[in-house]
Amino acid sequence: MMTSRGLLAIGLLCTSCTHGPAIRAGGDFPNLAPHYEGQKTDSSCSLASTTMVLNALQRASGRGVAPVSQETVLAKAGPAWAAAVANGGTGLTLDQLRTQVGETLRDFGFSHHGVIAVHTGNAGAETLAAFKKDLLENEQSEKVLMIANFDQAAIFGGAPSGHFAPIGSYDAANDRVLIMDPDRELYEPFWVSSSKLLHAMTGTDSDSKRSRGYLIVRVK
Repeated sequence: MMTSRGLLAIGLLCTSCTHGPAIRAGGDFPNLAPHYEGQKTDSSCSLASTTMVLNALQRASGRGVAPVSQETVLAKAGPAWAAAVANGGTGLTLDQLRTQVGETLRDFGFSHHGVIAVHTGNAGAETLAAFKKDLLENEQSEKVLMIANFDQAAIFGGAPSGHFAPIGSYDAANDRVLIMDPDRELYEPFWVSSSKLLHAMTGTDSDSKRSRGYLIVRVK
């Protein structure tokens, strides 16, 4: 459940803008917010993000089923994911999470789905335009969600740290993205400009040796 601090963050915390409080979040936020939860370990942002997205898609699809817990999602997965998201685990790469999200959707009855991994190799104008196009398309459908894979240090400073978080909304008028951050100990939801988020997604993952990026998750 969203805390009062998290709700205030949606309206007031913007990491790279100087204008006033954020407008009311739209997009996937209404379906994600009831299922917003934090990661349980220092490396389980992929699991928390997948669980939030799964529950949001079930809500958007009108299934009327009870929310699924992170533990239930993990129980249906193989031991490799459990080891990766344990305390001190390696976590997942973007491509590994693409596979895992697809398997999770199948496990919970979404037979018609698609999961695309977009590696953002640079933060140039063409890449930014393509990212904004994906954000706008995501904003228009409840059955399309995005998960960002970014370096937290590129947004907040500190030591480099790869991270996953669902995208809750895109405020195109002010060009900012709402990140439903599962790292609730430090951040909770926050707004960031699309260019700053893209920059944070262009770094190289030390495990995959590929750039980070984002997932586009679709169901029918």
